[in-house]
Formats: sequence, C-alpha cells, structure tokens
Amino acid sequence: MELKNWQFKQGGWTQRLLQWINLRPEDGERTLFMFVFYTATSIGLLWLEAVTYGLFLDKYGAESLTVIYIAGSAIGSGLGFFYSWLQEVLPMRRAIVAIALLMALPLVLFRVGLELPLLFGITVFSMRLWIDGAYILNDLNTSITANQLFNIREIKRTYPIISSGILLADVISGFSLPVMLDRIGLKNVLLAACFMLVVGAFLLFYLSENYRQAFPDASRRTEEEDPSDYTTRRFQGPLRTYVWLLVTFFVLVEILYVLIEFQFFSELELQLEGEDLASGIASFLGLFNGVLGIFELVTQWFASSRVVERMGVFRAGAILPVLVAAIGVFSLVGSFSGWFALFLGVIAIKFVDELFHYTLIEGTGPVLFQPLPETQRNSMQALVNGVAEPVATGVAGLVMWVTIWGGRRLLGKEQWQALQSPVFLALVILVASAWILTIWLMRSRYVGLLVSSAERGRLGVSDVDLRALKRSVVETLEKPKSEADKRSCVELLAQIDPQNVGEVLAPLLQSLPPALQRQSLEVMLDYPKAEHLPQVRALIDRPQPPEVLALALRYVWLTEQAPDMRQLRPYLRPEVDPVVRATAASLILRKGNREQKAEATNALRRMLTHKQERERVMGTRALGEADFLQGLRLYVPNLLQDESLRVRCSLLEVIASTHLEEYYPSLLRGLSYKSTRDAAMQALVRLDNEVLDRLVVLAEDVHKPDLVRMYAWSTIAQIGTVEALDVLVSHLMTAWGTNRRNILRILLKMPEERGIEGVLDRLGRSGVEILIDQELMFQGQLYAALVDFAPDAVAEDLEVLRTNGNVRLTTEYALDLLRRALRDLLSDSVERLFLLMKFLYPLSSIQAAAFNLKSGSRSYMARGLEILDNTIDIPSKRSLLSVLDRQGDSEKLQNLVELTEYRPVSMSDRLRQLLELRLFLSDWPLACCFHVARVARWGIGADQTLAGLRHPTGFVREAVLAYLQVASPRALVELLPKMQNDPDPLVSAQVREIMLQFGLSPSES
Repeated sequence: MELKNWQFKQGGWTQRLLQWINLRPEDGERTLFMFVFYTATSIGLLWLEAVTYGLFLDKYGAESLTVIYIAGSAIGSGLGFFYSWLQEVLPMRRAIVAIALLMALPLVLFRVGLELPLLFGITVFSMRLWIDGAYILNDLNTSITANQLFNIREIKRTYPIISSGILLADVISGFSLPVMLDRIGLKNVLLAACFMLVVGAFLLFYLSENYRQAFPDASRRTEEEDPSDYTTRRFQGPLRTYVWLLVTFFVLVEILYVLIEFQFFSELELQLEGEDLASGIASFLGLFNGVLGIFELVTQWFASSRVVERMGVFRAGAILPVLVAAIGVFSLVGSFSGWFALFLGVIAIKFVDELFHYTLIEGTGPVLFQPLPETQRNSMQALVNGVAEPVATGVAGLVMWVTIWGGRRLLGKEQWQALQSPVFLALVILVASAWILTIWLMRSRYVGLLVSSAERGRLGVSDVDLRALKRSVVETLEKPKSEADKRSCVELLAQIDPQNVGEVLAPLLQSLPPALQRQSLEVMLDYPKAEHLPQVRALIDRPQPPEVLALALRYVWLTEQAPDMRQLRPYLRPEVDPVVRATAASLILRKGNREQKAEATNALRRMLTHKQERERVMGTRALGEADFLQGLRLYVPNLLQDESLRVRCSLLEVIASTHLEEYYPSLLRGLSYKSTRDAAMQALVRLDNEVLDRLVVLAEDVHKPDLVRMYAWSTIAQIGTVEALDVLVSHLMTAWGTNRRNILRILLKMPEERGIEGVLDRLGRSGVEILIDQELMFQGQLYAALVDFAPDAVAEDLEVLRTNGNVRLTTEYALDLLRRALRDLLSDSVERLFLLMKFLYPLSSIQAAAFNLKSGSRSYMARGLEILDNTIDIPSKRSLLSVLDRQGDSEKLQNLVELTEYRPVSMSDRLRQLLELRLFLSDWPLACCFHVARVARWGIGADQTLAGLRHPTGFVREAVLAYLQVASPRALVELLPKMQNDPDPLVSAQVREIMLQFGLSPSES
C-alpha cells in the first residue's frame, strides 16, 4: 500500500519528445492511435471526395451542387439522430466501430453501381450525398472517441495533435492520388478508399478493446428533458444583440464556404473540359489538396497560435474575409479588363479559404462564446454548430439554385452562362464584406460585455483588442453607473494590462470618487511611471481623504528620480492624520538623509508608543514600508504583545516585508490562533520559499492540531512556487488520512487548476491511479475486518464467554464501537477517492456523482453510479463502482479481490492485522482496537503496544494503558513512572490513579 520508487520525472529521448509536443507519457499511445485513425479515415474520405467530384461534375455539372447543398443539410441532421439512436442500442465501444464500418460499406456498393449503366447516375449522385454524411459521421466518431479516451484536461493537449491528422491526410492523399489514378484507375480508387476506412475501423476496435474501461458497458440511456434547457432561456439587452451577431458570424462563415466551393467547382468544370473530365478533376484536386495540406500543416504548427496571440481574436478572424474580398475584387477588375483570368482568382480564393478556415477560424471560434454566461454557453455553441450551420448550408444552396434559375429565365441560358461566374464572385465579395462588418460590430460588444460583467480569470491579452477594452473602461468609468461596476472595471483592467493601467486611470483620477481614487492609485503603484506624475500631483494640491493623500504621496516620492524630501517634513506634525504621517515617515526613512531619517524615526517612535490604537496601527504599518528599521527594531517584542489585534496583525506583515528572520516563529505561531491566522498566512506567503522549510516542519508535526497543519499546507499552496508544488505532491504520496485529505482539497482549490496540473505533471495519470488503488486496497482491509467482526461471527467466537454475561456484553459493545469506527474510515476513504477522481475528470461530473451517491435514495444512487460509469476509465473502475454501490460487505470484499487478498481468520488475528495498519488508522479506530483487546483479553504484540503509547493523541494512550492494566500489569508498573508527566492531563491523571491502585506513590517516582 505504499508508493515505492516513484519518481517525478523520467528521462530519455521519449520523455523529451513527449514534452516537446506537450504530452505526458500515459497520453502517448492513445494519442498516436487516435492520430493514425483520423489520418487513415481522412485519407480514405479525401480519395472518395476527389473521385466523387470528378464523376459528379462530369455527369451532372457544378450547377447540380445546389441540390446537394439543400439535401445535404437534411441528411446531416438525420445522420446525427441516427448516431444518437445507435448509441442507445449498442454499447459505445461497439457503436463507434459499427459507424466506422458503416462509412466503408457503401463504397463497395458504389463500386458495383458504377459498372451498371442503369445505376451509374444514381450511384454518382448518392456518392456525392454520402461524402457529407461520411464527414459528419467521421467527425462525430473522432470527437466522441477522443472524449471517452481523454478527460477534459488531457484533451486540451491531445486533440490539437489528433485533429492535425486531416492536414497530414491532405498531403498524403493529395500527392498519392494522381499515381493511383494512373496505376489502378478512377473507379478502383473507391476500393482503396474503402480499405483505408476499414483500417480506421480496426484501429478503433483496438482502442475500444485495449481501453475498454474508457467506454461504458451499457448503451446510453435517453435522459429526461431538463426544464432549464437552453431553449427556455432568454438573452436580454446587449447580450441579445451579441448573440444575434454571433449566430450571424457562423452563418456567414458557412455561407461563404459553400459559395466559394460552388464557384471553385464551376470554374474547374469549365477549365478542364475533355474526354476524361472525371480523372482530370480528381488529379487536380489531389495535387491541390497536397499542396494545401503542406501549407495547412506549417500554418497550424508554427503560425496560427502566434498570429492570434499578436493580433488578437478579431483581427486574426478578419484575415480570411479580408483576403477573400481583396482577391475577389482584384479578380473581377482583372477579368473585366482582360489582363487576369477569373479562374486563377477563384483558385486563390479557394486556397485562402481552406487554409485559414481550418487553422485560424476553427481555433478562434470557441473564444467568441466567452462573453456568454457559463450556464448558457455550451447550449448556444451546440445550437450554432448543430442547427445554424446546417440550415445555413441548405439556405445557401436554395438561394444559389433560385439565382441560377432566375438568371436563365431572365437573361437566357447563353447570356447567363457568361455572367454566372462574375455574379457569384460578387456574391462572395458581398458575403465576405458582411462578415467583416459583423466582426467589427462584435468586437465592441464583445469587450463591452466582458467589461460590464468583469468576468475575471477567463480573459487573456490575446483574447481581446486592448484599445477597445480601454475605451470601454473609460466609457464605463465616466458614465453614472454604480461604484461596484466601476470597481470591477478597474480590477479587470489591472488584470489584463497591469503595466499600462495608468494610461487609462491617470486622466480620470480627478473625476473619480475617493474609493475609486484609492483603488486606482493602488493598482498604479504596482508599475509607477513618471508620465503620470502631473495627474497624481494634482490630487496632492487639493484637499483629499487621508488614504488617498497617503497613496498619492507614495506614488510621487517613489516615482521621481530625485525627490525633495524636505517637502514631506510638514506631514510629520502630530496634527496630521496618522495615515499620512506614517506614510511620510516611511518615505523619509527610505530616501532621506541622516537628519531627516532621525526626525522620521522620532515621529514613528511617538506613534508606536501612543495610547490611541489607530496611531499604533499606522505606525506599525509604516515600519513595513521602510527599508531599514534601525532603532525601531527594539519596539517589535512589545508590539507582538500589544493588546490591539490590529497592531499585532500589522506587525506580522512588517516581519515579512522587512525579513526579520528571528521573528519568523511568531508568524508560524500566528497560524494557531483564529484572530491572527489570515495576517500570518499573508505574511508567510509574502516570504515565498524563504519559509518553505519551516512550514513543512510545522505541517509534518503530528503533535500539532490537524487544523494548524492544514493551514500550514494551505500557506504552502498559496506560495505556489515550483518548489512549493513539489513539496505538496511529494507529501501527497506519503500522507494518509486527514493529512492526505487536506492536501488533496488544497491542491484542488489552487487557482487556474495549478494544483491539478502540478500533480499530473509530477505523478502523471498513472500516479493518481496508484493513489486510487491505495484507497481501494485500504478499503479491502476494512471490509475484511467488518466481515470477520460481523455480529454472526461475533456470536460464534464469543461462545466461550457465555458463562460470564457481563464480559460478553462488554466485548460486543466494544466491537460495535470498532465496527462503527471502521465505517467512518470507509466514509473518509470514499471522500478521498472522489477528491482523487477530480484530478482526472471534470469537477462537475464527479461532484454530481458524489451528491447523488450521498443521498441514500436508490434512484439517486443509481444515477450517481451511472454518471461515474460514463465518466471514469481507470483500470480499477469495476472495483471502485462496486464499493460505492448498495451491496453487502462480503460482496464488496469479493469485488476487491483483485486488489486485496482475503482469508478468513479469527477475530483476534484480524485485530492484530488492523493494528499492523495503525499508520493508516485514525485516532478513534486505533483506540477502539485496544479497547476491544482489553475487554476480550486478546494478546497484542509489544511493538504495537509501544507504538500506541507513543501516539500523539491522548485518548489512544489512555486506551493502551487500560489494555496493559489488564493484559500485562508487570510491564505497566515499569512504564508508569515514565508517563507521570504526560502532556495530556487526562492521561497523567489516569497514570496517577493506576499507580495508586498498584500501591505506588506518584511522588515516589
């Protein structure tokens, strides 16, 4: 049950390679197979697409694509419903393989149909429809399988690599297709594509079998409709406008994609006329996709993230429509002037659209949903992707069909044929322009929503245009809004751009209320700049509240290159407010000459010994702002004993800011008292790694209360350095019981999931799984004890005591206490299990499962188990679910047989085995073991007894003494004199009482 020889990091070129591509060792195999699967299926689909377009354009022409767009939207929705239905019929690991084979099966039928003249046309039309359906099924299969194989944190690292499989497939399929057309012919490429899809199916089969625990065994149940579903929610105000713009954005993306594709194939049909049109189009598409794939790979791996980071989401998102519009206008002008071929312009537009659609647009799209409330964001994203985009495709197809039909009716077929390409290219330019306008409108509202809601922690510098953000902050601060809203704006701006926050706040200082002036000066002091001195000096020249004046003085005298310290002397007068006086004194102590420092020291000495609490508090705080305490250091011991809590708390911060190492023990003692705990923690966090070793000693001290040890661990977590995380994770591996639970909770509460990532970086997924197995093994030992201590077994083993009814009654009562204590240990272990699972799986899912399982209701417990069954994928999944289910102790023990070996033994032997696990038992169960041994008169080993006497908890030592009084009085007589001065008064009283019973005088010892 110990984690042995576990190392945080393993060397080797494999480890370095995984780190280079941002993967952990346990992610490698799954990611590789998913990448190969997606690449193989994408190659097959790309071959199928190229062949199909060649046959379709040869048979029906590009104009018939409009019908495909209309029908494809309905087929896409139908296949989505079919996929959901199949998951209800088959277990998921079977459903994904069945879908993969289903994608390949029609290709064999298509190959047969192409040989039958009567079915040739229907086959070609069906092939074109099947392309859209196959892509939908492949994307669903890939995303669902990845979501089952990887948890929410792993998929952030692995899915970008998996999704790049289609880019590699572009290159491989593109350059191999012309060779295949030459060697095996157009129609036989279908069989090659079918083979690649079957290869993908076999890879999925391997994954589903090798990682069986990642997939639920039962088919998916249809869940009841949630009354709080998205459709019942309503957006209001600016949010409603943004939602409409958001939907418009993605609709225009899809419409533009369809228009460009239609125009591309129309021009391709006109330019590649000949006897073997199908093969020519297929060869051209292969080479086009091959070259495009190379550019896509380079852009995806080396450029897209940097472009978004430097340009921001909206400027990066506007690259595609701007280029499309520019190339479109250039092509139209060039074609009408006769010096540029329209075909080349359409090829360039298609290239740009494909290049940036799957790199920049797909990557930045999710960021646009950030301003939406979290409860509505996922539903809105599903609505856009699942409904709006397919409908947009169908509507675009219908509009194109109506345009072609109307053009022929009004202008005639020949005249319309000459104008069709320019008309549709003009439509492309129009839609691209509308897209650019939508982006421009979204940008201002996007920033405005983020500013008004001040959703901190979800926004980065790359997510928004800082100029627009600053304009929105200025508008919010100037408008007559509530002070709370304005305070949130300042906090948001300080988080987004702390170094340049003064550019926005300094010009507004005069017009802000005092509370906001104070907040603004505090954030400006983090990065003071000389160019803001005139605005801050203007505050000093006018009457201000003491807190604002003190901050303004500090800003000016810390920012100026050569400040005139003489101007601060008037602020040292006794009639000046203590806040301002203390600030002036600390500034003089920092930068004044010897005479000025002496005067400031005297002013602070008077404040530190003043009768009024506020004077002493402000004087103490000023000590922390001075570079050197000099003679004022003598007042520190008295201030530590000051009757004012505010003075003592302020002094703790001074000790940290001035690094008074001899008083660090006072900071640690501050954790023991509720009144000084927060101040002590803040001071210790400020000292960073300097006090890390001292905090570890305190946290490891078993003689300290659990609450104090917990706050020591919490302080280490708030320090948050790499060394602090190393300490927490290393102790997580060796700690047990309450100590482990506290460390787990603290790691989970660390901001931005730093604790979770720190554990996974150091232990990996397999390390967390080992910790889970530890808990299950421990539970196996507890269930073994409960089975052997069951009332039926007790009745049989205690038959020998039937002659003495009182002894038997006492033994049964003691065993009942022990059984209840063991069940409490089981509850604690289950809690630690759920905490450990939160490191691997979404917090919301684990929390929901825990809530349902704690309800006690059969239906709710079944729901909780179902949530876990569909969420977790650890190797010991079956064992974990069984111990959480409503089963008897013997059934649970039987389900843990893979982790814990059980052999029935006598109750006395089982008790001794429990005592061998004393390091894993909490105080009360350990005491119960000794009570049972005492009343049942069972022998316990000397090592176990001596360890009990050294236990830090008093009532455990009491139980051991009571046991020895019955089991070994002679040995107890020798031990009693050594335990007279036990720190626990109850134990020392017990020792004196036993000594009197034995005829020993406590004073004689």
